[in-house]
Amino acid sequence: MEDTFDISLKNVFREPEYFRERVPDFRYTSYSSPKQGYSLKNIRLVGKHPLWGHYLWNGAVLLADILSGEAPISSICIQVHNNRVLELGAGAAVPSMVAVLRGASQVLITDYPDKELVENMKYNVAENLPWELQKNVQVEPFQWGDLSFLNRYSREESCFDKIFLADLISNHYAHHKLLLSCQKLLKSDGVAYVSFSHHRPHMIEKDLHFFHLASSYGLKPTHCITVRRNCMFPNDTGSQEIRSQVHLWTLCKQENN
Repeated sequence: MEDTFDISLKNVFREPEYFRERVPDFRYTSYSSPKQGYSLKNIRLVGKHPLWGHYLWNGAVLLADILSGEAPISSICIQVHNNRVLELGAGAAVPSMVAVLRGASQVLITDYPDKELVENMKYNVAENLPWELQKNVQVEPFQWGDLSFLNRYSREESCFDKIFLADLISNHYAHHKLLLSCQKLLKSDGVAYVSFSHHRPHMIEKDLHFFHLASSYGLKPTHCITVRRNCMFPNDTGSQEIRSQVHLWTLCKQENN
């Protein structure tokens, strides 16, 4: 019996699965400040992403709340008026956009050189900030520690008054590159704000090793506040009480302390 083959055109020209470029499954969220009277109503999050850019992290919301005067602890504030501000690993870029609304003169929003992440940051700026303020914003790809980027901004007049790092230090492999970036890009009297949660309680020591390393980069770490928020991953293992805590630390250059 002879083999039979279906040679119809529908099979000859059938596209294999995933032949076409995948369209990201975007999600949307918002952020508002009743005290300041502004709202970011159309914050887009990328579809599921290996670099975790598809979440609005509690650490980012805490920074936005402090900038807006919405933090539950009134003793802490972040002033950015007429400041140059840099956000590393920005994702949805909520702290950066709030900094613009709070009067920062120049805000540089960065994340890993991934087209989907970078285009999404540009989208959020265009959709959520008034047109007249968008001139104060720049979006760039930046792989932490990249020397060409660091050299471009490392002169004192090009450095930044404030640097934001929201939920980044769980990337243990990147501690040295993050600290190098802060060392090179922070003004002599600037402050880096590091917000984070211990999403994996069994790795608390590895998370905090970031601050032990800081002194070797000429940076002095200081714990500021710890607040509680809804746990981001409630079904994960480990103490939910620990995982619901959001911490804020600062880094300053040691010669100014």
